[in-house]
This record gives sequence, C-alpha cells and structure tokens, in this order.
Amino acid sequence: MLQVNPVHATPYAPPRTPLCDVRGRVIVVTSGASLLGATFATALGAAGAHVVIADSDGAAAERVAGNVRGARALAVQADVSNASDVARLVDETQAAFGRVNGLVNTTGAGCLHCSEAFMPGLLASRDSGTIVNVASVAGAVTADGSSHDSSDGMIWAEPPAYSGTQLGIVGLTRHLAAYYGARGLRVNALVPDSVLAGPDAGLGKRYAWRPRAGRLELQNDYSGALQFLLSDASSYMTAACLVVGGAWVTG
Repeated sequence: MLQVNPVHATPYAPPRTPLCDVRGRVIVVTSGASLLGATFATALGAAGAHVVIADSDGAAAERVAGNVRGARALAVQADVSNASDVARLVDETQAAFGRVNGLVNTTGAGCLHCSEAFMPGLLASRDSGTIVNVASVAGAVTADGSSHDSSDGMIWAEPPAYSGTQLGIVGLTRHLAAYYGARGLRVNALVPDSVLAGPDAGLGKRYAWRPRAGRLELQNDYSGALQFLLSDASSYMTAACLVVGGAWVTG
C-alpha cells in the first residue's frame, strides 16, 4: 500500500530489496585474516557481497578466502601501513572486480592510507560508496584497568595510548564524512566492545560488576551492524559511531 508523508506529501513505497542488502557489492576488508576481519569477510560473503581480504599474512588471507561462501573472494597479501602495498591492493581489487563499493578498515593501522587510496573508486560508486572504520568502545568511555590488566598480556596494557588511538579513528571518520558527504560518500565508525573467540571465565569475573547484556561478547555479534552500515538501510547515516557494546557505555 502506498503511503504518503504528511509533511512533505512525498510518496513512499516500501523498498523492493531486503533491508541491509549488500548482494553484488565489492567490499574490501583490511586485516581480513584477524579474528574480527575474518568474521566480517565470511559474513559479508554469506550475504552475497564480493570480498577482498587484505592482510599482511597472505597465507592466512587465502585460508579466509577459502571459507567465504555465497560470493567471490580475493585474498591479497598487503601491509596496510605500507603505502606501496596499499596501492597494489587497490590495483588488484580493480583488476579483479573493476570497482569497489565498500571499505572496512578493521584496524587503525593504515586507516587513513586505505581511505585515501580507495577514495577515487568509492566516489565513482556514488550510490553505494561507503567506508566503515572499526574503532573500539575505549574511544567512547575510559578504559577500565581492572578488566584489562597488562599482567594478563592483553592489548590494553597502555590504556591512555589505546583510547587516544580509538578517538583518533572516530575523529577521522567524522572528518571524512563531512568532507566527502556532498559527493555521495558515507563514512561511519563501528564501535565494538572487546572481541573474544570464546568464553573467558577470568575476564567474565572482572566484567561481572558492569551493567552488561547478560553475557560476554563474541566476534559474530558485530557482523549484522557492519552489514547495516554498508547497505542502503543506513543511506542517511554518516559521521555516526554505532556502538555495539552490551551496555558498556552506560557506566
């Protein structure tokens, strides 16, 4: 049934394609062999997107590509902090697919390099050009030293430096969104909590006092949010930080 917006009297028809549809889009995932990157790549492939898996470990990227089902996957050995590697990544993506529709910067390293290098191709796909920068909830709230202790060998051994880096990713996201928004490019940040491969009893005890979602997070908790940001379902969403943190930011 056709619906009309009472304010603008603009006809509205429900979309003919499913919400969060990424079928046929070419999406580059950096650090694509990492825990989170590999999860993103396989989930996007299952949703019908063609995926370019870029990682400094070429063999690991190939293994991830072999696990992608539902669409084409290309593995590229590339250190995204190296400008020449990033340029080669762009060339190999164009040679294989002829276009790029989305870029997922899974790691802060190389985030700016990759965004700049893929910018011409993303701007060319005006209707679907999208960048998603993966930050961390540490950029939204103060890191909790009691749950991330350097004696455990975890990555938050230096909370101030880590939090500052994540805030930088958020700042870059907003800058790119504002600068390129008029040209049709959308840039958002996906802000997950910590990423665990499986249950961790010790970490769970340290987290227990937090107002949580009733469980610890797993790496597949974020794929739906990523697909949303890469699809037309979020077509009016840019410069945003989508926090998926199980109530972490409530205090």
